[in-house]
Formats: sequence, C-alpha cells, structure tokens
Amino acid sequence: MSKKLMMPALALLLAACSSTPGNWQGMSNPDIAQWQAAGFNAAEAQSWKAAGFTPSSGLGWKQAGFSLKEANRWQQQKFSVDEASQWRKIGVALDEAVANRNKGLMPIPPAKIE
Repeated sequence: MSKKLMMPALALLLAACSSTPGNWQGMSNPDIAQWQAAGFNAAEAQSWKAAGFTPSSGLGWKQAGFSLKEANRWQQQKFSVDEASQWRKIGVALDEAVANRNKGLMPIPPAKIE
C-alpha cells in the first residue's frame, strides 16, 4: 500500500476509534476487570456505573431480567433486586408494587401444585 493511501486510512481508523462510544475511559484497571468479570462490555459498564450500580449489583439486576432502565426505576423506589423480582413474578408493575408496599403488603408467590 502506498504512503498516500496509508495515511488517510490510518487517520480514518484513529478518528473512528476515538469517537467510539462506550470505551473504558475513566475506569481503573481493577474496575474494568470487575465489570468484565460480571459480563459487561465497555458501553454497558459505563451506563450501569453512571446509573449508580456496581458490577455485582448490575449483574444481579441483569440476571433477574431487568434492563438498566427498569433496574434504575425499581432501585430508585428502594426495591432490592429480590423484592423487585418477586413483584414482577406475580405480574405487579412498579407503581402498584410501591402502593402495595406502602400499605404494608408483600408479594406472595403463587402456591406450587404438585
């Protein structure tokens, strides 16, 4: 490849890399390792961290089937992932779960029929 072609290609490659969202910028190597060990890519880790989650708490919410938006909404209402999961398993939405909890109610899982 000639130098004339290589320089623009290199510049384009560097520009594309520098503008790619979701890099590990601003995280320490131990933080990066924890997020990666929890199964998050750079973009996910940045989003979950910005929302106040740790690698382990984010993983718990993800494993329970919550998106970041959903997890954030439930957590803002002071629900743990276990509590939120219990409400969702019985088909109760967040607003109703808040109202029920304010009345002192807790989710009761359906009885298992054997």
